[in-house]
Amino acid sequence: MEINDLILDGLENLQRMIQKGTGGLTPAELKWQPRPDAESIGLLFFHIVRVEDMATHDIQGKKPLWVAEKWYQKLNMSADAGMGHLTPAQIAAFELPKEWQTYAAAVRNSTVKYLKGLKSKDFDRDVVVPPPPGQPAPPAGSTPPPLPFTPTIGG
Repeated sequence: MEINDLILDGLENLQRMIQKGTGGLTPAELKWQPRPDAESIGLLFFHIVRVEDMATHDIQGKKPLWVAEKWYQKLNMSADAGMGHLTPAQIAAFELPKEWQTYAAAVRNSTVKYLKGLKSKDFDRDVVVPPPPGQPAPPAGSTPPPLPFTPTIGG
């Protein structure tokens, strides 16, 4: 299995899990928050799609589809919607547009097209991904801050 096939398989699994977990939810359920400062289910899903869009296009040196194809206008949202640090009021006000699935499909199609065109050697380069909108870039040569948890792979 090639690395791009592994990434594509992981993305397909993520999409299946999200669809299984969110399929049939009402707008009220998508807007539910476990705490006032916690993101809703709809905002989390929207954020996942926005990050995929930004990351996939940043590494290609392109603008994300959100900007390039003016999805923020099509969905009647701001250009920075769903990204950066959101206040509890912004989180509570977030409404997942009905048409977001069209944007999500466009992002996934673009990601799949890009990944299918990569060869193993294409993964042997360093890529600098800029920080999300509203967050400062770390100083050159600095190490990232420690994670607030210990990542564990496997059992």
